[in-house]
Amino acid sequence: RVPCTPRMHAVHSKARGDADGFRFPYHRVATGEESRCQLAVVVGLCLTAAAALLAPRLVAAALHSSLTARAPPNLVTIALTGGPCAGKTSALSALEASAKSAGYHMMVSTEIATLMRAGGCDEAITPALAFQTSLVRLQVQLEDALAAVGAATDLPTILITDRGAMDAKSYMSPHTWSAVLEAIGATEESLLSRYDGVIHLVTAADGAPQSYKWGNVTDDSGHWVYRKESPEEAIVTDRRTQAAWAAHPRRVIIPNAGSFSNKTKHAAMAMLMIAHETHPGLASAR
Repeated sequence: RVPCTPRMHAVHSKARGDADGFRFPYHRVATGEESRCQLAVVVGLCLTAAAALLAPRLVAAALHSSLTARAPPNLVTIALTGGPCAGKTSALSALEASAKSAGYHMMVSTEIATLMRAGGCDEAITPALAFQTSLVRLQVQLEDALAAVGAATDLPTILITDRGAMDAKSYMSPHTWSAVLEAIGATEESLLSRYDGVIHLVTAADGAPQSYKWGNVTDDSGHWVYRKESPEEAIVTDRRTQAAWAAHPRRVIIPNAGSFSNKTKHAAMAMLMIAHETHPGLASAR
């Protein structure tokens, strides 16, 4: 084993002088072990510096490749979005039943913000840019992972994403959103193009205020959650979310008209309409 800090040796040599008569009685010579160790340190530092410089670029390049990749031909991707307490989770069971009855296999991407909070991520102590950049990256990566699995089944598949990448825009300032797009190497157009369609469920605060729950409440699965938005704030957030997705060419907004079952019925109809328009004959070819 070669020690990384070998003992230095001073090698005696005959005294020599220069033109000014200044004498150098000794000169120092590095041992072979020392030279190899120094070379290893230099190479290690160079590799570390190169990795630090290239890692963000490699991540951005991989994400960019993902953003520009063509969707599998057997997969329909739909973003299910909306304001707070809009009924997205409750609507999923109705959407799945409709998808199966129409001949589709259905997959669901978990809401990323909820997943991150469950893992200990806290917006209150995390800079907005760091939190939101990680959120959008994870959103894209999870969607891609599910899409790859859906493609491998070769079955006509509908992938429902519980919120989509553009939702993040409505929860931050325009400046932070621009910084997020730059950090992940994306544009709004590239994010919008990931989805064949968008279904927006309007918050219960707008049209069904008696059904809006906020503060310490139970969610659709019976778990205790804290919803911080007042009804007025929920309506503002809902409108901002609608604006974030406004440029998508195939967006359906489901208002609170009548019962909630009527709302989920219209959401299911919108899902199948998007699937038939973007992938005609897919389910019937099964």
